[in-house]
Amino acid sequence: MRIELSGSDDIRIIDRGSELRIGYEDCARYHGRSSIGGVALGFRLMQRALAELCPQGAIPDRAAVTAYSAFPGEGVRDALEMIARVVTRGVYRVAPAADVPGPSAAVGRLYFEIGYDGRRTALAVAPGVMGEDFIALGRRNLAGALIPTEAARFQEMKEALARAALAMPLDRLFRAVGPRAAAVSAD
Repeated sequence: MRIELSGSDDIRIIDRGSELRIGYEDCARYHGRSSIGGVALGFRLMQRALAELCPQGAIPDRAAVTAYSAFPGEGVRDALEMIARVVTRGVYRVAPAADVPGPSAAVGRLYFEIGYDGRRTALAVAPGVMGEDFIALGRRNLAGALIPTEAARFQEMKEALARAALAMPLDRLFRAVGPRAAAVSAD
């Protein structure tokens, strides 16, 4: 399925009867720049998942969205929270040790399930989107072992990941994968 959405297209969502338009920049302002690559991945993930799960032209309701991730990144989490309030509503589950089909990250795997109104889609970030150097610096960062030049380089890499994720076609950024055997408990 080819979904034609660009990184500049807002996500339309219903919140308690009112339509909201949430763009990538809204998510970036909510989170900040510390995990900006993850913010872009989370925003694009929601664009793709909601386009797949909602009937064409329908605007999804925040109250019907759930999320599961094998990646505990703060940027992805905050994008999903900004768009669907999954953390606030208690329907965001994270299991970084899960055995799921997705490329490795600094922690966990780049695997996600988004549920909507009883349906769900399972997506993984395409191999190579997050390179080995990025992952290695991410692991050093988590260990508190980055020297200042590495920290600056890592931030540059996060900014580059964000730009690439926003520019890349959704069918190249994510690939559909089989969902876990058990449904997301919040579905």
